Amino acid sequence: MSATPTVKPGAGKELTAEDMAVLKIRSKLSESDIKKLHAEFWHDNPDGIMTNETYEKFYQKQKEDSTIRNFPRELAFTLFDSNHDKKIDFVEFLMANAFASAENRREALGYLFDMCDTSLDGRMDMTELAGFNSIVTTSVKKTQNASTYEAMNVAGKIFSFIGLNAEKKLTKEQFIEECEKIPLLKTMFKVKK
Repeated sequence: MSATPTVKPGAGKELTAEDMAVLKIRSKLSESDIKKLHAEFWHDNPDGIMTNETYEKFYQKQKEDSTIRNFPRELAFTLFDSNHDKKIDFVEFLMANAFASAENRREALGYLFDMCDTSLDGRMDMTELAGFNSIVTTSVKKTQNASTYEAMNVAGKIFSFIGLNAEKKLTKEQFIEECEKIPLLKTMFKVKK
């Protein structure tokens, strides 16, 4: 979550039609699913902030065979806690749930691309890739028990993605293809179905 308040579509207590349109595109969830998650989020987190502990309670309330349990709880929360303060807002919570409901690794990586594509232009530039790199490097160490060396190796490979084209931007498909080439990322994003 951002350290300073930002205006982020859907992060507020009230969802506008514009917020809903953006959230549906970004999360690929239905309007009814978004409304349900929004109501549950604000009921459990009246201040608009979900902590790691609150997310754990939410996760434990889910049925064993629910889509939320497809990925380890720590991974979903860690990936979307963008500044690593152990707090997420509703948009990050929604994206964590969308990510956890992915049918396969490529879809999960697509959600990560969408979360990091802050310019919403469908391409990832160096700044956005650096954000992804930070998230993944931290997550690899926490959820895969990777050494600092392994995490740095993954980081180096991720930064090499950007050299793929003259524009120095990646499409979602290029991003997914490159992530699929890194064994540690393939293991990290294995869907339990």
